Amino acid sequence: MKYFIGFYLTFFFSTFSYAELTITQAHVRAIPPGQKASVAYMTLTNNTAQDVVISGANSPFFMSINLHRTANIDGVMTMRAQPELRIEPNQSVTLAPGGLHWMLMGLKGALKPSAEVPISLIFADGSEQKLHVIVKTIVN
Repeated sequence: MKYFIGFYLTFFFSTFSYAELTITQAHVRAIPPGQKASVAYMTLTNNTAQDVVISGANSPFFMSINLHRTANIDGVMTMRAQPELRIEPNQSVTLAPGGLHWMLMGLKGALKPSAEVPISLIFADGSEQKLHVIVKTIVN
């Protein structure tokens, strides 16, 4: 029974579906004790006939959340803040290692595997979409 509940919770917290935006494979990377920054990855799908523009995000667990893009510029890996995330109609954008990702900075407490992190996506029109994203340990 506990395995069924665990499977159900993992599925529930990894897929968020709303009228405008479907979010799948959402997770926050677990970090060692004492570290104050992490990342969040996810795939966002725009289910509308218009662009969806995400202008930011926030969480009570972190002091700030910013969208960043990792890129190789002249052989040097760099990370640059992005002002917004625009998702075209009926398209998906994947936030993943080595590309776009949410930088979660200024952790206010502990971040343990399997915990839930509340994150609110903020759209250009000021509306928000609340998520509860699972913390996962990533082994490379």
